[in-house]
Amino acid sequence: MKWLKSVIVDIGVTAYIIISGISQTLWMKYLLIGYTIIMLLLKLITYSNEVVVSRMPKTAAPIWFFHLLYAVNVVVLLIWHWWGIAAMWMGIWILSHLIHQKSLRKRTSPVKGKKSKKRR
Repeated sequence: MKWLKSVIVDIGVTAYIIISGISQTLWMKYLLIGYTIIMLLLKLITYSNEVVVSRMPKTAAPIWFFHLLYAVNVVVLLIWHWWGIAAMWMGIWILSHLIHQKSLRKRTSPVKGKKSKKRR
């Protein structure tokens, strides 16, 4: 449960999405749209940049937890008929998964230029 400290912002964003949907306050919706656009752009930049992906630290949180949060975000947004924001969060979810897969491949692939030692 040490990983809970590293996902407090993600939990906060999910809570904010739920509160925004319940309150239906216009300024909260606009703030959410702005945050969502920034997140989507950051995910796109991260996915397209090999150097950033290769230097990403391994998160302590289990990957299923992030999938759960993204699923809650998308479902809540769909319930309140915020189709555009829900579509952007689906994009964030897909890009996050692709970035995670890419970072796993980078960690497990051999480093170029180094010869592996063969056992005899």
